[in-house]
Amino acid sequence: TILTLGNIPAEYQVTATCPTCRAEANTVTFRACGKLATDEFRQNSGSWADVVLGTQPPHKLIRKVGCALTAVTNMINFYGAISTSIVRTDPFQLNRDMIQRGGYDGNDDINWARVINFAAQRLIYVGDANIGPHTSRTDLIQQLDADLSNSHPVIIQGEHPPAGSRDWHFMLVVGKCGNQYVVADPISPTGSRLYDPNEPQLPLRGIRRYELR
Repeated sequence: TILTLGNIPAEYQVTATCPTCRAEANTVTFRACGKLATDEFRQNSGSWADVVLGTQPPHKLIRKVGCALTAVTNMINFYGAISTSIVRTDPFQLNRDMIQRGGYDGNDDINWARVINFAAQRLIYVGDANIGPHTSRTDLIQQLDADLSNSHPVIIQGEHPPAGSRDWHFMLVVGKCGNQYVVADPISPTGSRLYDPNEPQLPLRGIRRYELR
C-alpha cells in the first residue's frame, strides 16, 4: 500500500493490522517522518559548482563555499510554491542576483536581512539566534521546533570542529524525526539527510528565521 503523509514536518507512528493473521504476528508498527516539500539543490551540481560566489577575493567557487547560498535558494523555493509572486530560483541565478542587487556583504557573506529582496518582499526576516552567553542550544532547538510546527523551514548554522573554528556550514531544516531533523544539506549526495544538532562533527550554533508576509 502507499501511505501519503502530506507536508507536515513531524514524526508519525503507523500501525498496520491483519485480523486474519496469527495472533502473535497480526500487527506491525513503523515510524515515518514527514517533511516540508522544497528543492534539495546541492552546491556541487554541475550547473553552478565552478561559478565564483560573489565578487571579492579570493574568488572561491560555489562548490566550496556555497552552502548558505544553496540553503537560501531551497528556502526561497519553498515559499515560491506557496506564493505566486515569489519567482523560483537556483544557486546560479540567485548568486548573480545577489551580486547585482547587494545581497552579499563585503566578505561575500550573505546579508540575511536582504534575502527578502530576492523573494518579492513577500518574506519577513524574523531574525537570527546564535549560541552565546544568553542563548543555549536548547533554546535554539525550542525555537526551531516552534517554527517547524508552523510549517516554516529554518536555515541552521553548524560549526565544524574544533569549537571556535568559525568553519560554518548552513543547511535548511524541513522536518523532524525523534531528536533528529530532516535537512536539505547542500553537500549531501542525496540532497537530504537526518541531522543531530549535537553531533560532534557539526554541532548546531545558530538559526536564521523567515516567515511569509
